[in-house]
Order: sequence, then C-alpha cells, then structure tokens
Amino acid sequence: MTAIKAILVAGVFSSFILYLRYFRSLLRDRLFAVAVLGVGVLAIIFPDWTTRLANLVGVGRGADLISYIFFILCLFGFVAVHGRMVALERSLTLLVRHTAVAQAREKPEEDSAEGADPG
Repeated sequence: MTAIKAILVAGVFSSFILYLRYFRSLLRDRLFAVAVLGVGVLAIIFPDWTTRLANLVGVGRGADLISYIFFILCLFGFVAVHGRMVALERSLTLLVRHTAVAQAREKPEEDSAEGADPG
C-alpha cells in the first residue's frame, strides 16, 4: 500500500470514528456509515474497480463517477437538512403561538387587579 493510500484510509477511519463519537444516530444511520466506510476504503485500495464500474455505466473515469455520486449525495443531504429545518420552524412557530396565547390569557387578570381603584 502506498503512502497516499494509507493516509486516505486513515482519514476515512478518523472521519468514521468522529461520526460515532460526536453524533447520536439511529442504527440504520450507523449501518449506512459503515457501508460508506467500506466502499470508501475499497475505492482507495482498489481504484481500478471504480474505473471499471464507471466504464460499465458509461462514465470515462472512476474519479468522475465518484464526483457525480458525491454531488448527488450532497444534494440529497441538503434537501434532508432543509426538510428538518422547515419542520423545526413549524414546531417553533406553534410553540411561540401557544406561549403567546397562554400569556395573553393570564395577562388581563393581572392588569385588572392592578387597575382597580384602591379607594
């Protein structure tokens, strides 16, 4: 194994370890991460496999195929994150509305007690 392959494999494993350490995830997400780890290590160790696969699907080079796949996965990730943000915004809006209504119901009672004529 060449030095660059060893560095790249170490980088992939380091990324995986950081993922497991800092992110809580579902079992299916962790299994997906293991699959990505395995495919990444195989692509690094056997780069000819990516070229063969690229040729099978009509792409000239393995590096181009990996770039296309990466682009598609990034788009999927952006859409997934956007969907989660929209859901969080909806939840936050409902929470703020609920809090505002609850405070508005309590507020008149306090104001009427303060506004009463003490004399």
